[in-house]
Amino acid sequence: MMTTMTVGDTPLIIIGASARSAAQSAIRAGYAPWCVDLFADRDLKEIAPVHRCAWEDYPHGLLEVVEKSSLPRQTPLLYTGGLENYPDLIKAVDRPMMGCPAGMLRKVRDVHVFHRLEPCDGLCFCDILLEPPSPSTVVSLPYLLKPMHGTGGRGIQHWHAGNAVEGEYFWQHYINGTPISALFVAENHASRFIGVTEQLIGCSMLGASGFSYCGSIAPYRVSPKQVSVLEYLGNELCRHVPIRGPFGIDMVVDDDGDIWPVEINPRYTASIEVIERMGDVCVLGMASAMTNHLINPPGGLQQDHRQSCSLADPVFGKGIVYARTDCIVSDLYELLDAMWIADVPAIGERVTRGHPICTVFASGASRNECAFQLGKTAEKIYRHLARQ
Repeated sequence: MMTTMTVGDTPLIIIGASARSAAQSAIRAGYAPWCVDLFADRDLKEIAPVHRCAWEDYPHGLLEVVEKSSLPRQTPLLYTGGLENYPDLIKAVDRPMMGCPAGMLRKVRDVHVFHRLEPCDGLCFCDILLEPPSPSTVVSLPYLLKPMHGTGGRGIQHWHAGNAVEGEYFWQHYINGTPISALFVAENHASRFIGVTEQLIGCSMLGASGFSYCGSIAPYRVSPKQVSVLEYLGNELCRHVPIRGPFGIDMVVDDDGDIWPVEINPRYTASIEVIERMGDVCVLGMASAMTNHLINPPGGLQQDHRQSCSLADPVFGKGIVYARTDCIVSDLYELLDAMWIADVPAIGERVTRGHPICTVFASGASRNECAFQLGKTAEKIYRHLARQ
């Protein structure tokens, strides 16, 4: 696990809701990250220049900060979570891009994108509707109501016939099973499969609810057949949509072991750092090695970083701790070593209910032990903040 970081010489701009995990990956790849995000947390400030964008200025304020800087025009840019929903903003970026440009975003974020692919044994596609399903259909086939431009699972709900709908939504067949994320790096109409994590969704122990993403645990063990299905899915997707750079596919594994992809995240995802922290993996190093349009990309870890499926592997996870009540954050480094906490707010930072406080990490001999340790650490933080 990474404890010290040596910053490289090649600059890389990182913008998004949170830049910290991507910045750590960038440093491992040999870059010198320069960041703009919503939090400017303490641990990010320790490794990179960071500028804070006000919530009311998000997302366009991110790019405004970049354009006001003195960074050379050839400095490449990487965007993180949430910005895939703003293709017009990405289109305005006049720099080399490590990731999907705007034209690709519109194609890859099309809710019907999976239905353009050829199915295979073990790969199934969810029914997608742009109008409410009939009451008789809902009885036999449950649906989710999902925001057209959502992120992090926010706004997703079970659909009940007769519910009022305001805004841009679509309906997706609900699949009962284990939520996972498959991670890839893409370039030149092909992808490289990196690994799989289990997604933690709506866990009350982390202050989350509903379908909100709140963490990841790895390794999620997949069979040889499932690995073949995932590799096929990644390559088939890149053949139809020219994705570039790191990306993830959220999916569900049902009781029969069949894989149901539900959403593409065409960017550095929150789950990637779990794979990176487990071993000798550098996703942005792989991306820079595969991306021939960048200006002087640094050398990175370029060997095959496919996740091992050995049963002897330790289990590692991250959890995003959400505020259960409004709170003022004290020095969280007094509670936890820097190895086990990230996205650490400034002392005295006010966090409102439902917003993230920090990220915690844990390991264990099993998936359940790792999840238990994440919950135990979160509860330690809640008790500490309650005494403030």
